[in-house]
Amino acid sequence: MRQNHNTNRGGRGHGDGSIFGLSGFVRHRPHRDEEGETNLAALAPGVAARVLHLYGGRELVTRLAALGFTPGTEVRVEQNFGRGPLIVNLRGTRLALGRRESGRVHVLPLE
Repeated sequence: MRQNHNTNRGGRGHGDGSIFGLSGFVRHRPHRDEEGETNLAALAPGVAARVLHLYGGRELVTRLAALGFTPGTEVRVEQNFGRGPLIVNLRGTRLALGRRESGRVHVLPLE
């Protein structure tokens, strides 16, 4: 008889289906937006915002979380020409994000 071995492989799981325990701010389907919520790609240079949640698959969410995009983190757009990559300041570090990645980060502008 074959046993089911789909439980917590390698000790990396968090019981919520995510690697970092981030399922609370990972969105896989549309939800009701907070008033003023937008994505990072839509912000103008100089605008600061608070990260609310991420849309995407496990690999994208894991990468963004490893870079520091976690709920409540403040991020400031330094460069956004409307096409190509964005440059943002996150936790004192400048990061370049592709337009598609930045569109998956949902934020609430602070200004």
